[in-house]
Amino acid sequence: MKKLELIKELVDYISYSKEPITIKYLKKAEEEFGEDILLSLIRSILRWQKRMINYQPLRNVHYDNIKKAYPLDEIKLELFTKLFKYCLELSELFIIENSVMMYNPTLTEEEKTKLMVLSDENIIDHKIRITRKRPWRK
Repeated sequence: MKKLELIKELVDYISYSKEPITIKYLKKAEEEFGEDILLSLIRSILRWQKRMINYQPLRNVHYDNIKKAYPLDEIKLELFTKLFKYCLELSELFIIENSVMMYNPTLTEEEKTKLMVLSDENIIDHKIRITRKRPWRK
């Protein structure tokens, strides 16, 4: 149940609730990174999970090998490596190999699905509308 508690804490951490949450696993990481950076890293993980739920109907070998991996650039690799150092429990859910984050092989399909569903239900993607100023219009 430790894995499910961690998943719930990740989701609760990024929620927009005004109620204070009790941080058990992410406490040291929050002290090291600060709230804003930790929030960004957790949101990245959960958005990756949300995107994966959309690929579920397309499951095949190609999906299993590629879509379950989250490629990390140099900066994200450094940040996520530090995050895993300060929150060792995250390594029960994910591993980082060759600049790619993926599921820990010990994670069951039920736990993976729970992580994806919770992410999908709790991440709100705000659409960004970009316009340009048109000086000739009033």
